[in-house]
Amino acid sequence: MGIFINMIISKSVTREEWEKVYEETLLLVKKFPFAEKRKIKIHDVDTICLVPTEERETTYRWNREKTQIGWNTVGDYTYMRTAENYYLPRNLVGDNKVEPEAGDAIFGALPAYLPYDWNDEKFNHVYQEWGAKTQGEPYHICWQ
Repeated sequence: MGIFINMIISKSVTREEWEKVYEETLLLVKKFPFAEKRKIKIHDVDTICLVPTEERETTYRWNREKTQIGWNTVGDYTYMRTAENYYLPRNLVGDNKVEPEAGDAIFGALPAYLPYDWNDEKFNHVYQEWGAKTQGEPYHICWQ
């Protein structure tokens, strides 16, 4: 067992609502000492290091043909320790993805805590972005 950080969002959330929430997360990212791993050239040597988390455009898929905008954190600048990766995309909600009758986000978490089948359709109307174990690292507890 362990302590997990989960983020579950109902698909009833509109693009406009998500944009407001996402903008608030950018304020938090600036206030907390979050860090991400980046490859930086130092004296012409590619070096993997921690840099402050900020919103970025990144590429993904096996051949990097897709791009997305969001922020990513894997550690902190206070203790310089890392744990699981947490990514939050700016464009989580698309114009045609809103399900007004999706219900509360808590439905997406119920199968983890109660004897429900994960494949039951009523639990699949959410975005489950996070869900990794914290490993007890300090960056998951930003008030220390």
